[in-house]
Amino acid sequence: MKAIHSVRKALRLVESSLLVSALGGIILLTVMQIIMRNLKSWVTYANANYESVNIAYQIPVFGWTETLTQHLVLIIAFLGAMVAGRKGEHIAFDVFQNYVPSKIKYHFALVGACLSGLVCFYLAYLCSLITFENITDGGSFIVFANVPQWVFEVFIPLGFFVMGYRLIKVGVHSLVNRHNLKNV
Repeated sequence: MKAIHSVRKALRLVESSLLVSALGGIILLTVMQIIMRNLKSWVTYANANYESVNIAYQIPVFGWTETLTQHLVLIIAFLGAMVAGRKGEHIAFDVFQNYVPSKIKYHFALVGACLSGLVCFYLAYLCSLITFENITDGGSFIVFANVPQWVFEVFIPLGFFVMGYRLIKVGVHSLVNRHNLKNV
């Protein structure tokens, strides 16, 4: 049992570390892109107005940073959803919770958690089919530095699978223990 707990703790650490790293990467890439664009703009202005200033090199504006930032946003979205699901702070559509008697609320929440988990598993399956097709066919394009797009696509089925697992786990745990559906 201690081994399972330590594996869970390590996975949570990896999950949170990936989330923080991706967010830090987005911030770093965006700031770098802003600085490089402003520097290039200034150098271009200086070359146009002062003929004595001759800068032989070009300030690079990295075009791949925008694509990488978009892919990191996708990763952050799924990692954030996984962390929110882990803490029980995910988005829940509990429309019926407000209109049913309190004796039945538990059952509605239980069915909602289990159905949501099954939908997440199904989406994970569908996304994994597309991702594996991109891996085997080599049909995905290169995002940057010879890194193919499927490297980023892997987070989609993985995220859906983890969210589905956590939702089903919440449902089963609450069914066994008959208590609150959050923070399991």
